[in-house]
Amino acid sequence: MRLARAAAVGMLALALPGCSSATLADLDPARSDPDARREALLELERRSAKETELRAPLADKARERLEHDESVSVRLVAARVVGKLALAGAGTREGAHALGLAAIGSGTGAAAKRDELRWLSRDTSSLWVRIEAIEDLALLWHKPIRVEDREEVRVLVLLACTQAIRPDLESEPEVRIHAARELALIAPRKGAGLAALVAALDDPMPDVHHHAQQALVAIAGGDHGPTRDDWERWRKSVDTGDEK
Repeated sequence: MRLARAAAVGMLALALPGCSSATLADLDPARSDPDARREALLELERRSAKETELRAPLADKARERLEHDESVSVRLVAARVVGKLALAGAGTREGAHALGLAAIGSGTGAAAKRDELRWLSRDTSSLWVRIEAIEDLALLWHKPIRVEDREEVRVLVLLACTQAIRPDLESEPEVRIHAARELALIAPRKGAGLAALVAALDDPMPDVHHHAQQALVAIAGGDHGPTRDDWERWRKSVDTGDEK
């Protein structure tokens, strides 16, 4: 899935002609079509590697496109750009918030309410956007970022993954699987992240159950059984310090 999305973004970059004169104004839907906005995002992100003064305003615009653009492909590229710029220190906290909302399906400007999240996460057209957002957000956990941003960002990463793994909030098994994979890498040994993985053992889709169990095995360093009850006993033993 990750390779497919990377290939899709790469194909967009190759298929569209170069636009070395792209400006932030080209990201305005009133002035451009989706192809032009995608091209501008890709070109401006490349230029921002050297033109560091471009990073902050581009981060603002990319977050805006991620949250509000009607084109799924524009939001997909915007998520990638937001993640890269956040890693570079441009709007790290704001980028994490935007990616967190996109990861749980609340793009297009929707308020982050439970009922709205439940409905939005059934929008299969934005499947790749949600997966991209989860993975870009998780990179902010693993890569070095400013110390003053780290705690807030990590809270957002855990919140997004623990919501994206829930079948009552996220209808697409592929998204829930990616959330389980990221939680495996984060390796929470207590709290909501661990509880969400244990709860995912009751997921109606066998593939999600499998990935949740594999994540738990990786975190625990051993297999404590196939059922949620088995792992609930282990989780409680960890909480009480009686782990064997």
